Amino acid sequence: MVEELNQSKGTIWFAIIIILIIFLGAVFAFSKDSPAFTSEGWKAGQIAPREPRRYIVYYEAGVFSPTNLRVNRGDIVEIKNASDAVLELGNLEKNIPAGQSVEVSFATAGQVSYFNKANDLERGTIVIR
Repeated sequence: MVEELNQSKGTIWFAIIIILIIFLGAVFAFSKDSPAFTSEGWKAGQIAPREPRRYIVYYEAGVFSPTNLRVNRGDIVEIKNASDAVLELGNLEKNIPAGQSVEVSFATAGQVSYFNKANDLERGTIVIR
C-alpha cells in the first residue's frame, strides 16, 4: 500500500512538471510575435492608438442630454440642436441653427463647460481625458 501511495505521488509530480513545461512552451511560442515583447512594441504606460469615438449631445426643451460627458482626446462630439430656435453656445462659441448640428473635437485634456447664451442655467460639461 505504501508503494502504491509513493507511486501515485510520483505520477502527480510528473504530471505537474509536464503541464508546467507545456505552459512555458506556450508562453514562449505565443509571445514571440507579440509586439509587447519586441523592441517595436509599446513601452510601459503607453496606450495603443484607437479610432476616435463619436458622441452625440442633444439639446431640446432647454436641456442638454447628456449634461456631463467624458471623452478621450481626439474623440468627436456632435451637438445636435433639436429645438426650434438657434442655439448659441457660450465657451464653445458655436451657433447651431434649429434642427442642425455641429461637431467639436479636443486635442488637450481638461474640462470644457458650455451653456446656452439665451439662458445660462442651461449648461453642460465635457471632460477630456
